Amino acid sequence: MDMATAKRIGEVMVSISEQVVWPHVVDIALANGYHASHPFSARVGTGKKTYHQLVERTDKGGNTGPGHKVIYGVKMIMAKVDPERRAKWLSCKELVKYGYFGGDTSYASTLAHTVIHEMAHALQVICGKRLRRSVHNDAFYKFLTDLHWACGQKVKELLERALVNDGIEGIHSQAEFRSKTSSHVVKPEKGTLISYTGKGGRNLAVVTRRGPTRARVYIYAGANAGRLMLVPYSMIKPLDPADRRPPQALLDDLITQRKTGELVSLHYNGKQYLGRVSGVKGSMVDVDILNGALKSSYIHIAYEEVRRVPEVAQAS
Repeated sequence: MDMATAKRIGEVMVSISEQVVWPHVVDIALANGYHASHPFSARVGTGKKTYHQLVERTDKGGNTGPGHKVIYGVKMIMAKVDPERRAKWLSCKELVKYGYFGGDTSYASTLAHTVIHEMAHALQVICGKRLRRSVHNDAFYKFLTDLHWACGQKVKELLERALVNDGIEGIHSQAEFRSKTSSHVVKPEKGTLISYTGKGGRNLAVVTRRGPTRARVYIYAGANAGRLMLVPYSMIKPLDPADRRPPQALLDDLITQRKTGELVSLHYNGKQYLGRVSGVKGSMVDVDILNGALKSSYIHIAYEEVRRVPEVAQAS
């Protein structure tokens, strides 16, 4: 690929970022209680570096202030044409690890994911979740998943169209050729709020664990509220803006592993008990029961099914 072609592709990525993805960044930030108060722009860079940054900028009226900027390196666009070089980039590794675009690592998918990845950094900064020495953290991957759900397929389709118009070969993976109608399946990150419709109706839930084909979710509202369920990724949908969200304390409880010695409460066989964690074994915990009919015995249970209790509760 020559430099001129790479620049044309880069300009398409810039246009998609500004016109397609940025409005979703603003909407998702608002849904999380944050306002995108700074303007956004993107451009094609002359090197390989591709990144988001918050910079001082001057508008047409001569006013200066902070603004979000994303740079897409033209040499990055050229490098990712080659499958072997492409596989070494984080964007390609994320496609495989998290299943975005069904795990497809074609050129079009990788460039589309690159756009969404950098825009997720803008969302991360707006929401105050980009921390020192903690950039690609859990919050970032939650935002990345949110953006994939919101506009991932649209971004990929626009880039595919641009690549076809430029005569770029090899934009599709073999998997795409075998199944052109395959659905856009995303494996949501732990802690992501989702919805799904089962036999009993629609449920709102939190992803607590991910498997190869299904996610384990805790249902906080709906027909099966209070239960842990395994849900195929194909059934999972993002929350609607009007959907109720769980209390932050419950969300923190569901995604934080228990610790030995922690005081917890749990429901077991229809009754509520107070207990203390005596052992942690992967996703399961041993709880020594402190009250009721099971006092002095212990229960082996999934950590999502116990809730932390302040130490003062024991005295009451």
